[in-house]
Amino acid sequence: MLHRALGHIDRLHRAPDGKAMLSRLRNQPPSHTRAICKLYEEVVMERPRPVSTPPPHKPPPEARTSFYGTSKHHSPAVALQQAAACKIEEALQGKLLTFTDGSVLLDGIIVGILFVLVFLGTLVDAMFLMLVNREFAAKEIVKAHSYEINAENHYVQVLRAFSAYRNFRMLMNGRRGSKTLAPVAGITSMSFIWVIIGSTLLLRPFNLSGNLKSLREVLNDPPIQFAINNSLAIDAIATVIAISISYSIVRAVRRCGSQEDCSATRYFRCALAATKYFFVGLLPLYMLLLLVINAKFPTLGSGPTWSIESKKYLAQCDRSWQWNVLFINNFFPTKDQCMPHTWFLAFVFQALIFSIAMGFLLIRLPKFAMAALGVCTFACSVTTFAINNANDLGPTALLREYRPGSRQAYHDSIEINFYTRGGPFCIGLIVGYLLAIKPKLGLNKWAAFAGWILSLVTVVAITNIPWFWNKEGRHMRPGGTEYAIYDAFHRLLFSVAVAYIALVSAWGSGGVIRVFLTWPGWLPISRLCFVIYILHPFLIFYFNGTTRGVIFYTVKLAMEELLWNVMACIIVSIPVHLLFEAPFVRLGEQCSQKEDEDSVCDSMDSMDIALQEKNAASKYS
Repeated sequence: MLHRALGHIDRLHRAPDGKAMLSRLRNQPPSHTRAICKLYEEVVMERPRPVSTPPPHKPPPEARTSFYGTSKHHSPAVALQQAAACKIEEALQGKLLTFTDGSVLLDGIIVGILFVLVFLGTLVDAMFLMLVNREFAAKEIVKAHSYEINAENHYVQVLRAFSAYRNFRMLMNGRRGSKTLAPVAGITSMSFIWVIIGSTLLLRPFNLSGNLKSLREVLNDPPIQFAINNSLAIDAIATVIAISISYSIVRAVRRCGSQEDCSATRYFRCALAATKYFFVGLLPLYMLLLLVINAKFPTLGSGPTWSIESKKYLAQCDRSWQWNVLFINNFFPTKDQCMPHTWFLAFVFQALIFSIAMGFLLIRLPKFAMAALGVCTFACSVTTFAINNANDLGPTALLREYRPGSRQAYHDSIEINFYTRGGPFCIGLIVGYLLAIKPKLGLNKWAAFAGWILSLVTVVAITNIPWFWNKEGRHMRPGGTEYAIYDAFHRLLFSVAVAYIALVSAWGSGGVIRVFLTWPGWLPISRLCFVIYILHPFLIFYFNGTTRGVIFYTVKLAMEELLWNVMACIIVSIPVHLLFEAPFVRLGEQCSQKEDEDSVCDSMDSMDIALQEKNAASKYS
């Protein structure tokens, strides 16, 4: 009954003058109608429609499946869901054809070639290591790690770049290339896990659960704000990526020679070498997954809602995939984007170009560059305030919407744009430069303690403040300037707190928190972070679309689902990393080895978000 009532309220809301009628019903004296209207506004509004109800004058459609003259009758709710699925499927029919038809064959060819190369590379690597082990045993030479031994034969070494065994060993390697940036791996890994937790809450179809009404009470619990406010995880990731990029570029340039007389040619050569992971690792990974997911994901499962869930993020790919390739998809509304969550990858590449340009100023004119970064940070906050205040978007992306449609409008106008969200990245560039020129700095014990307390209080406060706006019965004055002020500066304060944690931990004043952030177990997750980010919504959609019954949510079941999504993302990302990312990273390392041997510029072996210092590799002929 509740399901049908929500369907009627949804139809009323979408009718002409429906918003006014819904407002009058909501303001009635306490009644079932008022309660249902409030529930609809809080949970269902502006989300995918839970059901598609027929007009009142027509009886509900009856779904039948006949077999040898017999028929099977479904309940009206199931029939309506099937009817809604058919309508959506008809509306989306043909939207993937332009992109998918031409990509299925290409996808099969590329994946097949990569599988063959991985098989051959693993076989050649095994034969090579057998010969190396015999030689070491005969000469009584101390055995090095197998992935550190390079072959003199160029073709053998190229095939070994595709070795699944070698790449898996390097993925699970617990040694850090940079002790200074050791805490970055922990911050990065926890932030991406935070993203998965928030996506699990926001992408699950709770309007099809068996206890929708009781779920309203859960939103009043303060701990739920951690998952709801996962947008802050992106700011933490942007901050630590900027720290790593700035630190890597400055350190690479200073190894090449004097910082003061660094020419533009030498700078860009060292800067590209220091950040080559983004070009030889992340770039091919993203392009290949964009192709493979569009071609294969809609065919991977089946279920009552699979036709809807499988196309949620792919419906626009036939028309807008080229914007993903150009890394400008975050300039378009979310409803027109292919794989909307990949706006963050466009943000990263735009920020990378900005950081390479700004890095040259940090090398040649450090004081001017620091001032310019401060101005850019303030400009991003002012831009955020102006856009928010002009469009009345509310303090942040709230689960209980500030006003109808405000969450999506906030996402399109503020969340996905570099000119509004670039402040944390600029702060990271400043901190990374400080770490590069002063990797060791002793802090006064009491000053460090006060900074820790202030940073932790800031992180906890900004994470949980939205609880006052998300809880039931909240009263928010429309058009409040204070909301725009909060939105303009809360990400900035959060980023400063995260940057302080990374900076002080790198300087050796982190204590038990530094020990936790530098745990070797974070390293494999940090190396898989971008694979996890690209894949995680599709794993959630797969679970949604293949679910064949109503779910009655409890705290225990919710925790199990969160844990399952986190573990599934990590496990699935490992073979994807070995097939689509690691081989290109290894090939990029081999291409830059000759330049490193000529001492033109030292570069990283790989980028686990942190700089990997150069290790001398053994060679076998």
